[in-house]
Amino acid sequence: RDCLGTLFRNSLTVGSLKKINNLFIKDIFHGY
Repeated sequence: RDCLGTLFRNSLTVGSLKKINNLFIKDIFHGY
């Protein structure tokens, strides 16, 4: 159960990081 919880949290973190990355990249391309 603990392992699954950690995996779930990790996937959530990765998902939010990807979202932030996409926003960041969009901002950079929007600037050009």
